[in-house]
Amino acid sequence: MNWIKKYKFGMIVALATIILLIFIGFTSGGRNQVTYVEGLISKSIAPVQKVLYSGSRYVHNFFTSIFEIGTLKETNKELQKEISELKQKQASLEDIQNENTRLSKLLDYQKANPQYDYIVADIVAVDPEVWFNVFTIDKGSDDGLKRNMPVVVSEGLVGKIVEVSKDTAKVLSISDASSMVNGIASRTGDYIRIKGNVDTVLEGNITPDVKLMPGDLIVTSGMGGIFPEGIMIGEVESVTKEKGLLEKSVMMKPAVEFKKLNEVLVLKKK
Repeated sequence: MNWIKKYKFGMIVALATIILLIFIGFTSGGRNQVTYVEGLISKSIAPVQKVLYSGSRYVHNFFTSIFEIGTLKETNKELQKEISELKQKQASLEDIQNENTRLSKLLDYQKANPQYDYIVADIVAVDPEVWFNVFTIDKGSDDGLKRNMPVVVSEGLVGKIVEVSKDTAKVLSISDASSMVNGIASRTGDYIRIKGNVDTVLEGNITPDVKLMPGDLIVTSGMGGIFPEGIMIGEVESVTKEKGLLEKSVMMKPAVEFKKLNEVLVLKKK
Protein backbone atom coordinates (compact mmCIF):
# COMPACT_ATOMS: atom_id res chain seq x y z
CA MET A 1 0.00 0.00 0.00
CA ASN A 2 3.05 2.28 0.27
CA TRP A 3 3.01 2.94 -3.45
CA ILE A 4 -0.57 4.26 -3.17
CA LYS A 5 0.51 6.73 -0.53
CA LYS A 6 3.48 7.82 -2.63
CA TYR A 7 1.20 8.21 -5.64
CA LYS A 8 -1.28 10.37 -3.67
CA PHE A 9 1.57 12.48 -2.28
CA GLY A 10 3.00 12.98 -5.74
CA MET A 11 -0.39 14.05 -7.07
CA ILE A 12 -0.79 16.55 -4.24
CA VAL A 13 2.68 18.02 -4.90
CA ALA A 14 2.00 18.24 -8.60
CA LEU A 15 -1.36 19.94 -8.02
CA ALA A 16 0.15 22.40 -5.56
CA THR A 17 2.92 23.17 -8.01
CA ILE A 18 0.45 23.88 -10.78
CA ILE A 19 -1.57 26.21 -8.48
CA LEU A 20 1.59 28.06 -7.46
CA LEU A 21 2.65 28.47 -11.05
CA ILE A 22 -0.74 29.88 -11.96
CA PHE A 23 -0.59 32.22 -8.95
CA ILE A 24 2.86 33.47 -9.88
CA GLY A 25 1.72 33.98 -13.44
CA PHE A 26 -1.18 36.15 -12.35
CA THR A 27 0.72 38.14 -9.76
CA SER A 28 3.75 38.79 -11.93
CA GLY A 29 1.79 40.06 -14.90
CA GLY A 30 3.00 43.49 -16.02
CA ARG A 31 6.07 43.44 -13.68
CA ASN A 32 9.70 43.19 -14.84
CA GLN A 33 10.79 41.41 -11.65
CA VAL A 34 9.19 38.92 -9.32
CA THR A 35 9.10 39.40 -5.56
CA TYR A 36 11.48 37.77 -3.14
CA VAL A 37 8.79 35.33 -1.99
CA GLU A 38 7.85 34.46 -5.57
CA GLY A 39 11.52 33.87 -6.27
CA LEU A 40 11.81 31.47 -3.34
CA ILE A 41 8.71 29.64 -4.45
CA SER A 42 10.00 29.37 -8.03
CA LYS A 43 13.31 28.08 -6.77
CA SER A 44 11.69 25.50 -4.50
CA ILE A 45 9.40 24.14 -7.16
CA ALA A 46 12.05 24.12 -9.91
CA PRO A 47 12.88 20.40 -9.36
CA VAL A 48 9.20 19.58 -9.59
CA GLN A 49 8.92 21.62 -12.78
CA LYS A 50 11.86 19.70 -14.20
CA VAL A 51 10.21 16.37 -13.39
CA LEU A 52 6.90 17.48 -14.89
CA TYR A 53 8.64 18.81 -18.02
CA SER A 54 10.63 15.58 -18.43
CA GLY A 55 7.46 13.54 -17.99
CA SER A 56 5.57 15.58 -20.56
CA ARG A 57 8.46 15.24 -23.02
CA TYR A 58 8.56 11.48 -22.42
CA VAL A 59 4.83 11.18 -23.09
CA HIS A 60 5.14 13.34 -26.20
CA ASN A 61 8.11 11.35 -27.51
CA PHE A 62 6.36 8.06 -26.71
CA PHE A 63 3.29 8.85 -28.77
CA THR A 64 5.39 10.43 -31.50
CA SER A 65 7.43 7.21 -31.71
CA ILE A 66 4.26 5.13 -32.00
CA PHE A 67 3.08 7.34 -34.85
CA GLU A 68 6.47 7.18 -36.56
CA ILE A 69 6.60 3.38 -36.22
CA GLY A 70 3.26 3.10 -37.99
CA THR A 71 4.45 5.46 -40.72
CA LEU A 72 7.74 3.54 -41.11
CA LYS A 73 5.87 0.23 -41.39
CA GLU A 74 3.69 1.63 -44.15
CA THR A 75 6.70 3.12 -45.92
CA ASN A 76 8.59 -0.16 -45.59
CA LYS A 77 5.64 -2.06 -47.06
CA GLU A 78 5.56 0.31 -50.05
CA LEU A 79 9.33 0.01 -50.52
CA GLN A 80 9.13 -3.80 -50.42
CA LYS A 81 6.42 -3.70 -53.08
CA GLU A 82 8.55 -1.41 -55.26
CA ILE A 83 11.58 -3.70 -54.83
CA SER A 84 9.49 -6.73 -55.81
CA GLU A 85 8.20 -4.95 -58.91
CA LEU A 86 11.73 -3.86 -59.87
CA LYS A 87 13.00 -7.44 -59.49
CA GLN A 88 10.23 -8.71 -61.74
CA LYS A 89 11.06 -6.06 -64.34
CA GLN A 90 14.76 -6.93 -64.10
CA ALA A 91 14.00 -10.64 -64.57
CA SER A 92 11.83 -9.85 -67.61
CA LEU A 93 14.54 -7.66 -69.12
CA GLU A 94 17.21 -10.32 -68.54
CA ASP A 95 14.96 -12.94 -70.12
CA ILE A 96 14.43 -10.71 -73.16
CA GLN A 97 18.17 -10.02 -73.41
CA ASN A 98 18.99 -13.73 -73.20
CA GLU A 99 16.42 -14.51 -75.88
CA ASN A 100 17.81 -11.77 -78.13
CA THR A 101 21.32 -13.17 -77.65
CA ARG A 102 20.22 -16.71 -78.54
CA LEU A 103 18.27 -15.58 -81.60
CA SER A 104 21.16 -13.39 -82.75
CA LYS A 105 23.49 -16.42 -82.58
CA LEU A 106 21.04 -18.50 -84.61
CA LEU A 107 20.80 -15.73 -87.18
CA ASP A 108 24.58 -15.48 -87.39
CA TYR A 109 24.79 -19.24 -87.92
CA GLN A 110 22.30 -19.05 -90.76
CA LYS A 111 24.26 -16.26 -92.43
CA ALA A 112 27.52 -18.21 -92.05
CA ASN A 113 25.97 -21.36 -93.57
CA PRO A 114 23.79 -20.23 -96.48
CA GLN A 115 23.90 -23.68 -98.11
CA TYR A 116 20.84 -24.71 -96.09
CA ASP A 117 17.32 -23.50 -95.52
CA TYR A 118 16.44 -23.17 -91.85
CA ILE A 119 13.31 -23.59 -89.81
CA VAL A 120 13.43 -21.95 -86.40
CA ALA A 121 11.55 -23.89 -83.72
CA ASP A 122 10.87 -23.47 -80.01
CA ILE A 123 11.14 -26.35 -77.57
CA VAL A 124 7.69 -26.88 -76.06
CA ALA A 125 8.11 -30.10 -74.09
CA VAL A 126 10.75 -32.46 -72.73
CA ASP A 127 10.53 -36.08 -71.70
CA PRO A 128 10.59 -36.02 -67.87
CA GLU A 129 12.48 -39.33 -67.74
CA VAL A 130 15.31 -38.36 -70.08
CA TRP A 131 15.04 -34.54 -70.10
CA PHE A 132 16.66 -33.02 -73.17
CA ASN A 133 17.70 -36.36 -74.65
CA VAL A 134 14.25 -36.33 -76.25
CA PHE A 135 12.18 -33.17 -76.65
CA THR A 136 9.32 -31.72 -78.70
CA ILE A 137 9.43 -28.63 -80.92
CA ASP A 138 6.56 -26.47 -82.16
CA LYS A 139 7.03 -27.16 -85.89
CA GLY A 140 5.73 -30.16 -87.84
CA SER A 141 4.87 -31.53 -91.26
CA ASP A 142 2.86 -28.40 -92.11
CA ASP A 143 6.15 -26.50 -91.82
CA GLY A 144 8.02 -28.94 -94.06
CA LEU A 145 9.63 -31.06 -91.35
CA LYS A 146 10.45 -34.73 -91.99
CA ARG A 147 12.11 -37.57 -90.11
CA ASN A 148 15.93 -37.57 -89.91
CA MET A 149 16.26 -33.83 -90.52
CA PRO A 150 19.31 -32.49 -88.58
CA VAL A 151 18.73 -30.15 -85.64
CA VAL A 152 21.40 -27.65 -84.61
CA VAL A 153 22.10 -24.47 -82.65
CA SER A 154 24.91 -21.98 -83.15
CA GLU A 155 27.22 -23.97 -80.84
CA GLY A 156 26.86 -27.24 -82.75
CA LEU A 157 24.89 -30.41 -83.39
CA VAL A 158 21.80 -31.12 -81.29
CA GLY A 159 20.30 -34.22 -82.91
CA LYS A 160 17.75 -35.30 -85.46
CA ILE A 161 13.97 -35.45 -85.89
CA VAL A 162 12.56 -38.91 -85.16
CA GLU A 163 8.80 -38.30 -85.13
CA VAL A 164 6.65 -35.77 -86.99
CA SER A 165 3.02 -34.72 -86.54
CA LYS A 166 1.08 -31.94 -88.21
CA ASP A 167 2.13 -29.20 -85.78
CA THR A 168 4.99 -30.67 -83.75
CA ALA A 169 8.04 -32.90 -84.04
CA LYS A 170 10.10 -34.98 -81.64
CA VAL A 171 13.88 -34.60 -81.56
CA LEU A 172 16.38 -37.23 -80.43
CA SER A 173 19.54 -35.50 -79.21
CA ILE A 174 23.04 -36.89 -79.70
CA SER A 175 23.35 -37.13 -75.90
CA ASP A 176 20.82 -40.00 -75.84
CA ALA A 177 22.27 -43.50 -75.41
CA SER A 178 20.42 -44.72 -78.52
CA SER A 179 21.94 -42.02 -80.72
CA MET A 180 24.87 -42.68 -83.09
CA VAL A 181 26.88 -40.09 -85.03
CA ASN A 182 29.90 -40.43 -87.30
CA GLY A 183 32.51 -37.83 -86.43
CA ILE A 184 35.95 -36.79 -87.52
CA ALA A 185 38.80 -35.19 -85.56
CA SER A 186 39.49 -31.78 -87.05
CA ARG A 187 43.21 -31.96 -86.13
CA THR A 188 44.06 -35.47 -87.36
CA GLY A 189 41.23 -36.27 -89.79
CA ASP A 190 40.58 -39.60 -88.02
CA TYR A 191 37.07 -41.02 -87.91
CA ILE A 192 35.25 -41.75 -84.66
CA ARG A 193 31.88 -43.33 -83.83
CA ILE A 194 30.00 -41.32 -81.20
CA LYS A 195 27.06 -42.14 -78.95
CA GLY A 196 25.48 -40.56 -75.90
CA ASN A 197 25.08 -41.88 -72.37
CA VAL A 198 23.06 -41.23 -69.23
CA ASP A 199 25.51 -38.58 -67.98
CA THR A 200 24.84 -36.31 -70.99
CA VAL A 201 28.43 -36.71 -72.16
CA LEU A 202 29.52 -38.30 -75.41
CA GLU A 203 31.43 -41.55 -75.85
CA GLY A 204 33.50 -42.56 -78.83
CA ASN A 205 35.55 -45.51 -80.01
CA ILE A 206 38.72 -45.31 -82.09
CA THR A 207 41.30 -47.81 -83.32
CA PRO A 208 44.59 -48.10 -81.34
CA ASP A 209 46.58 -46.27 -84.01
CA VAL A 210 44.51 -43.07 -83.79
CA LYS A 211 46.35 -40.36 -81.81
CA LEU A 212 43.61 -38.27 -80.27
CA MET A 213 44.28 -36.14 -77.19
CA PRO A 214 42.28 -33.97 -74.79
CA GLY A 215 41.27 -30.69 -76.43
CA ASP A 216 40.82 -32.14 -79.91
CA LEU A 217 37.62 -30.96 -81.60
CA ILE A 218 35.24 -33.43 -83.22
CA VAL A 219 32.91 -32.47 -86.07
CA THR A 220 30.41 -34.41 -88.18
CA SER A 221 32.02 -36.46 -90.95
CA GLY A 222 29.09 -36.31 -93.38
CA MET A 223 28.97 -40.11 -93.54
CA GLY A 224 25.56 -41.72 -93.21
CA GLY A 225 23.66 -39.08 -95.14
CA ILE A 226 21.82 -37.55 -92.16
CA PHE A 227 24.18 -34.98 -90.66
CA PRO A 228 26.02 -32.61 -93.01
CA GLU A 229 29.80 -32.45 -92.83
CA GLY A 230 31.59 -30.04 -90.49
CA ILE A 231 29.03 -29.42 -87.74
CA MET A 232 30.65 -29.17 -84.31
CA ILE A 233 29.96 -32.15 -82.05
CA GLY A 234 32.24 -31.74 -79.06
CA GLU A 235 35.69 -31.67 -77.49
CA VAL A 236 37.79 -34.63 -76.38
CA GLU A 237 38.23 -34.82 -72.61
CA SER A 238 40.02 -38.16 -72.21
CA VAL A 239 41.33 -41.15 -74.21
CA THR A 240 41.72 -44.53 -72.48
CA LYS A 241 42.30 -48.15 -73.43
CA GLU A 242 41.09 -50.98 -71.24
CA LYS A 243 42.71 -54.38 -71.17
CA GLY A 244 41.10 -56.94 -73.42
CA LEU A 245 39.59 -54.33 -75.75
CA LEU A 246 40.94 -53.57 -79.18
CA GLU A 247 39.61 -50.04 -79.44
CA LYS A 248 40.32 -46.96 -77.35
CA SER A 249 37.52 -45.24 -75.48
CA VAL A 250 37.07 -41.50 -75.92
CA MET A 251 35.04 -39.25 -73.63
CA MET A 252 33.85 -35.94 -75.06
CA LYS A 253 32.14 -32.83 -73.80
CA PRO A 254 29.24 -31.85 -76.11
CA ALA A 255 29.48 -28.48 -77.80
CA VAL A 256 25.83 -27.91 -76.92
CA GLU A 257 24.52 -27.38 -73.39
CA PHE A 258 21.35 -29.43 -73.81
CA LYS A 259 19.71 -28.35 -70.55
CA LYS A 260 19.85 -24.71 -71.64
CA LEU A 261 18.16 -25.18 -74.99
CA ASN A 262 15.18 -22.97 -75.82
CA GLU A 263 15.19 -22.58 -79.60
CA VAL A 264 16.73 -24.77 -82.32
CA LEU A 265 17.31 -24.71 -86.07
CA VAL A 266 16.12 -27.52 -88.30
CA LEU A 267 18.31 -27.89 -91.40
CA LYS A 268 16.51 -28.31 -94.67
CA LYS A 269 18.40 -29.03 -97.87
CA LYS A 270 17.85 -26.50 -100.62
